[in-house]
Amino acid sequence: MGIQISATIRTKYIIDTCQGIFKKKILDVGCGAGILSESLYYAGGIVTGLDISNILQHCIKNSEYYDIVVCMEVLEHIERPIEIVNLCSKLIKPGGNLFFSTINRTLKSFFTLNTY
Repeated sequence: MGIQISATIRTKYIIDTCQGIFKKKILDVGCGAGILSESLYYAGGIVTGLDISNILQHCIKNSEYYDIVVCMEVLEHIERPIEIVNLCSKLIKPGGNLFFSTINRTLKSFFTLNTY
C-alpha cells in the first residue's frame, strides 16, 4: 500500500473515530516527512508535527493541550516504547483521542489488506 493511500485511510479513520477533526488541536508524534500531518491539516485539523526526540520537552510545555495525539509507526523503533505511550497520554486533553500504530508482523498480515 502506498504511503499516500495509507495516510488517507488513517485520516478517514481518525475523522470517523473523533466525529470530525475541524479546528481540533492535533499532535503527530514522530511525524517523519509529515504525510499524515498534511492530510490531517487539509481535513481541517490544527496540526503540529513533532520529532520523537523532542517529545519530553514538548510534554513539559503542553500538558493536556491536544484534542488528538497520533503516533504512527514509531513505537517499534524505540527502546522503551511505554515511555512514549506515557508521554503521549500526558499531552492529550481529558476526553481526547490517542492513536498508535505499529507494524503488524504476523504471518497473516503479509497476506491481508486491512482498510478498517
